[in-house]
Amino acid sequence: MNIHLIGQQDTKRYTYFLKACKDMKAKLEFWDIHSNLAPFIKAYNFGDVIKIDPPHYKTSNVKELNSLVQNYKNQLNLLASIDNLKFLNTPQAIWNTLDKKICKEILEKEKIPTTPRLPKEFLSLEELKQYMLNHRIYNVFIKPRFGSGAAGVMAYRIQPRVEAEILQTCLTKVEGNYTNTKRIQKFKDKMIIKELIDFILSQDAIVERWIPKPKIGDIVYDLRAVYQFGKLDYLLARGAKEGAITNLHLNNHAVELKELHLKDENLSDIEAICDNAISKIPGLNSVGIDLILGIKNKKPMIIEMNGQGDLLYKDIYKDNIIYKNQVKYLQNILRNIL
Repeated sequence: MNIHLIGQQDTKRYTYFLKACKDMKAKLEFWDIHSNLAPFIKAYNFGDVIKIDPPHYKTSNVKELNSLVQNYKNQLNLLASIDNLKFLNTPQAIWNTLDKKICKEILEKEKIPTTPRLPKEFLSLEELKQYMLNHRIYNVFIKPRFGSGAAGVMAYRIQPRVEAEILQTCLTKVEGNYTNTKRIQKFKDKMIIKELIDFILSQDAIVERWIPKPKIGDIVYDLRAVYQFGKLDYLLARGAKEGAITNLHLNNHAVELKELHLKDENLSDIEAICDNAISKIPGLNSVGIDLILGIKNKKPMIIEMNGQGDLLYKDIYKDNIIYKNQVKYLQNILRNIL
């Protein structure tokens, strides 16, 4: 009986999951997510268990994102169509978090606190801006329906009194391509703002109210939790000195949890909302959850969920706890079958 990893070899995910397997004396079979998976299907033995890692896209052209995600969905659908496969997270569970619209709908239906979507879809900035003015909403997040790592994500603000607009994003236009960079830029030119937002809205996007994040000094922060197998495995605070986009790969930095002065009841609330959320998506055993705390009451609210959000550099470069616990869980499945 084996553990199978379907993913990509030239990634930190592969390197450190393999390291966890070696440390835990578990045998690992690897399969490339970009390849024909027919040989894997033939090699699979009843009782083997499977972890699926996300593809690592080398393009920075956001216009290619939807087609790349569709190719990945085809691979997930293939795996989901085969009876008796056993997964860390099932293909359907992975898809239900990868698709931000589906994930939001699940959270909303179950009345789990989440950053609220605007209750309609928008085809252009002009349409969105008119809605915002009519409803006195002056700050929103615009997010591609698919993707991660803040690709194409925008924080948009209008200032009606002075007729000004501000856009923060990693998206820019380079040589005719809409390119995702690793640097947050701030745009005030209305023509540039219109072009970038119109593009993202045309690709299928969701729009959410911009909920203010709490601050430590001059740093705004949110949280990334990794919740798996019924417990909170890791909690990380992500801080940014400027703006509202806190992803750590964008020259932001981790904030020590002790600086947040969280009480036991705050941590209990975080664990409870994670447990509630993961229970609403069948087949999900491990999940990365981005959360925001209320400025005054520190009550948690879910920003996003990611069924493959288990890669945290602070963990893999230290104890590799997250991946070791995954291997331990998968080993227990194998033992129970035997």
